[in-house]
Amino acid sequence: MDHKIVEITAGTIFGLLGLLHLCRIIFNVPLTLGSWQLPLILSIIAVIVAGTLSYLLLKNALKK
Repeated sequence: MDHKIVEITAGTIFGLLGLLHLCRIIFNVPLTLGSWQLPLILSIIAVIVAGTLSYLLLKNALKK
């Protein structure tokens, strides 16, 4: 499989994941896993990490 396709796919998935967490922050949607509610600070971290990974993967894929 071509590495460019894998990088574009992974970059897109990370980008969508980051957008979902950003929507959670903007609209203040509660996220509960079992009996534990995920704090918003974890979504903020997820936006930063997923956004960075998405940017780097897509930048690398388009550079080749």
